[in-house]
Amino acid sequence: SAHPFINTECTSAYSEAISRNFFVKSRSGDTQVNWWNSKVGAGHVDFTNLEAFNWFKDRLENLKNDFNIDAFMFYGGESDLQPEDPVLRGGQSLSPSLNTLKYLEVAASFGNSSSVGTGWSTQDYNNWLRMPDFDSRWDESGLKSVIPTLLQLNLNGYGFIQPR
Repeated sequence: SAHPFINTECTSAYSEAISRNFFVKSRSGDTQVNWWNSKVGAGHVDFTNLEAFNWFKDRLENLKNDFNIDAFMFYGGESDLQPEDPVLRGGQSLSPSLNTLKYLEVAASFGNSSSVGTGWSTQDYNNWLRMPDFDSRWDESGLKSVIPTLLQLNLNGYGFIQPR
């Protein structure tokens, strides 16, 4: 799986990204974020920065080629996982979702076998959109929600859905 975060413990990649201004910054200049798989803090790649976009994509391309990876599962692109009040490049009317859109462009570049955990105006991308997690129960927080969620996502234009 792939995600847009670089933990501070990943010193070489983190140092390179921080020195090249590849992380999303808040208006106050903070780049630190916390995410579900990090206890030490991380930076969130700024995909609205074309250099950062290409750097991240190239790193995944190298992994794919070096290890014969067929597809990636892209997680963590939701805008609420960026620093609060982010400063992004591009149309401010699209902020903060613009970084999500650019992250999903990276995912789309790896072909239609990859899956994504979020979607925002990306109905024309041929990636699998992963449904939210549901409980293993028959109530509304569980299996009763799978079919209505699938239908709603299809009505919104997402044709390739991956239930969980």
